[in-house]
Amino acid sequence: MLQCEPMYLLDDCLNHFDNSNVAIICEHSGCSVSYARLAQDVYALSSVMQSAGIGAGMRLSVAMPGSIEFVVAILASINVGAVAAPLDLSLKGESLKRSMASLRPHAVLTSYRAGNRYNHMDSLLGLCFSVGLSECGIIRNSSSSNDVQVGQNTIGSEGNDALLISTSGTTGVPRYVRLGAEGTAFNIRSHLESFGFSGSMRNLQVLPVNYSYGCIASLLGTLVNGGVLIFPERLDGVGIANALRLHRPDTLYLSPALAEYLVDMVGPDRGDWFSSLQRVGIGGDTCPPALRGKIASVMPQTKLYVTFGVTEAGPRVATLASEEFLTHPYSVGRAIRGVSFAVSDGEGQPCRVGEVGRLQITTPSAMKGYLDHPPLNSLAVVSGDLARIDADGRLTLMGRSDRQIKLRGTRVHLNQIEMIVGHLPGVRCCEVKLDQDMGRLVADVIFDPFRVSDPQQFEELLRRHCRMHLPNRHVPAEFRLQSASGYFFKGRPVAALSQ
Repeated sequence: MLQCEPMYLLDDCLNHFDNSNVAIICEHSGCSVSYARLAQDVYALSSVMQSAGIGAGMRLSVAMPGSIEFVVAILASINVGAVAAPLDLSLKGESLKRSMASLRPHAVLTSYRAGNRYNHMDSLLGLCFSVGLSECGIIRNSSSSNDVQVGQNTIGSEGNDALLISTSGTTGVPRYVRLGAEGTAFNIRSHLESFGFSGSMRNLQVLPVNYSYGCIASLLGTLVNGGVLIFPERLDGVGIANALRLHRPDTLYLSPALAEYLVDMVGPDRGDWFSSLQRVGIGGDTCPPALRGKIASVMPQTKLYVTFGVTEAGPRVATLASEEFLTHPYSVGRAIRGVSFAVSDGEGQPCRVGEVGRLQITTPSAMKGYLDHPPLNSLAVVSGDLARIDADGRLTLMGRSDRQIKLRGTRVHLNQIEMIVGHLPGVRCCEVKLDQDMGRLVADVIFDPFRVSDPQQFEELLRRHCRMHLPNRHVPAEFRLQSASGYFFKGRPVAALSQ
């Protein structure tokens, strides 16, 4: 059985050789803080929280954008033994209320301005804290109205939980995943090693901080590395471009949609905008071969990595080395230190090398369970992904096991067909369905109008492409094409990048 090293996440983030070094630069506020000042602010908020009765195992919703205050809130929660749950700030109205009702936090850590969003939720939370650079305090205390007290409805300090991270919900209803402090610290260290970091980084934080990739790999990973975390003033193209030129970061973590958006915005004539970047990690969704080539063409001096993670696994589990970014265009890489993969068939038997089966991940950073579900004590996570492993240990994802159907007695994996279609340049996203009445496969394809001038010719190109890479019975009988510009994440349009 794998053993987790005795690492402690808070110490890893705050204790470095020279604590006078800059830890965070925040363009929103025009402020920067050293590691020494960051520690001071963390302990100050911790004191306020403890005085209000916040302690081990209590759930805290962190409701603020990526900022110095966000980092202080996360680390202070861990310091007092509470469990921090970064909130998706895009939620509003009923969706926000449902999320808060599911989480049932003992307190909300936010700002005075953002705190107004929770005035109508007194029955769903106890305390509302304001986290500021100059002072921390309680916005209001409604715990007497809902009888939330220390020790009630806690997760349990024996689990050493640190974070509650919501899944994306692209494969079902979002759920909160319980992640432990030591396992998370282990995962961060292993991920950093896989990228070959030998010194401190300067990381431009452009990923959402409420998901595992942005919060753990990017944000907390920078602090564990002892690097500089940079929050741009705006997360649109102009804001990111300005931050690239002004702060000269050497590290950037991106989703494929965000990477393509930046490359399209910059264009081939302004590749010097990326000249400071030494490492770029791309993860969170499929990065097809055409996009990999496109990214490499404008960042020839940058080491480009693919990173694969599963929130339930803590989250990062594989890295594709930079020298294989183009030579193995479908792979997501090899297991990082401490992680192992196994692939099994429908009867649970191990698959042979190169065979497709359901992916199982074994890692010291495996989740402790889902919120409000029985705790898990296993280091193994059975994902919903179909995958294959080659003779050199490289992992290739082949879609989702929960989208398997039978067509005329033959097992068909719809995601595999969607993946093949998505590899054709010009395809933005694709969804394959079974037409029950006709007993045939239908593919709804959204294409990029700037790359496809003749839809009829493109449809024929799609058919030839599928016949080349799929068995004939898996080729969709009908392609329904729709033109749409913009950028897509896991098949959904990203409104912030499409405007």
